[in-house]
Amino acid sequence: MLNSKAKKNIIYIIANLVLITIISIVYDRMAVTPTAFLFDKLTIYIISIGLLLFLFGLLTEYEKILEAYKNGFSINKVTFFIAIVMLIISCLPYGSFIPINIKVGVVLNYKIIRYIFSIWSGILVARSLVIKHFQ
Repeated sequence: MLNSKAKKNIIYIIANLVLITIISIVYDRMAVTPTAFLFDKLTIYIISIGLLLFLFGLLTEYEKILEAYKNGFSINKVTFFIAIVMLIISCLPYGSFIPINIKVGVVLNYKIIRYIFSIWSGILVARSLVIKHFQ
């Protein structure tokens, strides 16, 4: 028989594999979408990938989320705010930046940087949970 920890790990692995499969399907559809003709459809794919990668980041910290759910929690507002801003930046359409600094705008137009922002924002949201410990 599997213990509780092993069952949680198996569910975690299966959830990540399903999520990665969905991300790859959406990414493949985005890759073949012509940007000039279907800008709205491309934007939907960009937002979808951003949110799926955000969920991937949350799943990375699943143990903390489960503990917070069981014991109660409060939210560190600064960390949560930073995470949400990063998520919004990662879901904006490409080329939508009017940079103060040209280098920042160019860097944020790379897909990989946006994907990292999405995953990181999911991790930061989970880490913004302050678990209440009862005496």
